Amino acid sequence: MNMDLVAYYISYLDDFGYFADICFEAFGDRVKHWITLNEDNMVAQYGYYSGICPPNRCSYPVGKCKAGDSELEPYIAAHNMILAHATATEIYRKKYQEKQGRLALYNISTGLRLPAFSMEDKRKLANKLDCIGINHYSTLYAKDCLLSPCNYHDDLLKDTFTYGTGAKDGVLIGEPTAMPTFYVVPNSMEKTITYFKDRYNNTPMFITENGYAQPSSRNIKDMLNDTNRVEYMEGYLTSLVSAMRNGADVRGYFHWSLIDNFEWTYGYTISFGLVHVDRTTMQRTPKRSAKWFQHLLKNEALHHPKEWQPNIVQL
Repeated sequence: MNMDLVAYYISYLDDFGYFADICFEAFGDRVKHWITLNEDNMVAQYGYYSGICPPNRCSYPVGKCKAGDSELEPYIAAHNMILAHATATEIYRKKYQEKQGRLALYNISTGLRLPAFSMEDKRKLANKLDCIGINHYSTLYAKDCLLSPCNYHDDLLKDTFTYGTGAKDGVLIGEPTAMPTFYVVPNSMEKTITYFKDRYNNTPMFITENGYAQPSSRNIKDMLNDTNRVEYMEGYLTSLVSAMRNGADVRGYFHWSLIDNFEWTYGYTISFGLVHVDRTTMQRTPKRSAKWFQHLLKNEALHHPKEWQPNIVQL
């Protein structure tokens, strides 16, 4: 490995620790929970493997970036993000946890070509997780590619010797959404939570992201009458409750997202929000799903009760 690259990553860890320290000190009396890194697997895959997101690094035949190494750099990036998490967590545990008494969350990712961890790295990483943050939207079929042929193309799962697909024998795994590879598969929520429950000894969990991708439209009525999102939320939350009733220690749920926003390289062409945003006037209007979620949180009847159905029609 280039020594200049090594020096850069060491500096990155120090800088991240310094940044985290400032945040803990400045906001620790008000922030209840901390997440060190979110979707670091996506950063490694899309930023350093396919190169479709910044810093746009990849290599042929995966992509046509100006620089990068798709076979190596995703693992270097993941390695250093894991160490950045460990650095921030140790700072918090030593300097702030006793007086602030909060939790540090972490979204996990690893890889086959992950660089070796030093003994000091392992010591930092030995800290027990307070809880686990899970971003869950959908699920795919996985084809075994270890003993059978697969045409990977640009598939991000090839190092696991599996091929991810949304169809089996020509039948989709669930209803497609506006986000490619995001299908509506409600029981996947319970299966995912149960896996983490069994794999990590039922460490407390938070659903840090879950939501439905809606195609953006200039037709305001289509955007506000998001019945597909209501059905998605009802199905996934029912599945989540089932996992909890079976003993999963789930402490919270965060819907993605509150308002329509800028979705990475998809920009404003895809909408995840419960609230519509008019990009010309910036007016915000609750969608049908917002009303549904409001009544859910109030523990009121959910299946289109008469007392709030007129409000939905008016939207």
